[in-house]
Amino acid sequence: SLEGGGDIILFLLSLITKDLDYDAFFAAAPILNRYKFGGYINEAISPIAFVENHILPFLPCSIAIGPNGLKPVLDLEILGDYLNPSETIITNESFYRIGPIETKTDYSDIINQIDFNYAIGGFDKNSQSIRIQPQKRRAAWFQFSTNYSRQSEQLFGLRSTSITAEYIYDYKTAIQTAKDIVKRNYKPERTILYKASPQWGYLWVGDVISLTDSTIHLEKQPMQIIGKKWDGTSWEFELKMGI
Repeated sequence: SLEGGGDIILFLLSLITKDLDYDAFFAAAPILNRYKFGGYINEAISPIAFVENHILPFLPCSIAIGPNGLKPVLDLEILGDYLNPSETIITNESFYRIGPIETKTDYSDIINQIDFNYAIGGFDKNSQSIRIQPQKRRAAWFQFSTNYSRQSEQLFGLRSTSITAEYIYDYKTAIQTAKDIVKRNYKPERTILYKASPQWGYLWVGDVISLTDSTIHLEKQPMQIIGKKWDGTSWEFELKMGI
């Protein structure tokens, strides 16, 4: 049996392709395998559909194509303290901004309170539940408050949602996943487009850089590459701002 999130993704993807960046998966495993999953698959479903519907939404990562195949991309917004920039860039004629700071997500997508349902069991579908909420209240085993949820409520008002994880039974995983979801969604995602000369082609989607851009008052700002394309003469990078 498999229970670590990183091991599960690697196994399921290996069923559909051999084009995998094993070094990247092994490097991310110590973080991703902290998230434990369990259960049985009782109906026909493709490996990629199972990963997309039941595993990836609850992990601090996505899957992208790199120079050595499919690889896990650890989320800068959630794991910023663990990710070191692979490159330090100061904007100049070879790497410059071509658009304003844009809000990528809608304000309706903001989450600062979540009821996270897990450990679903039996035919009656009973489950356990924990709540991440802005307000600090008397301590309870199923209620938690974070700085991100409190800050978000002060800025945007209460934004709540309910999520069910069919393959999470571990209490610690449920708490961490719920906190991650709030941390990822407590504010709008902001992105910026940059144009870069061919020399920057070694940068890939998922790479984290430290960016200084005096035109918009950014200094050593952690940024993650979430888009990359070639326009015939230069590269265009879409960068997501970290926390």
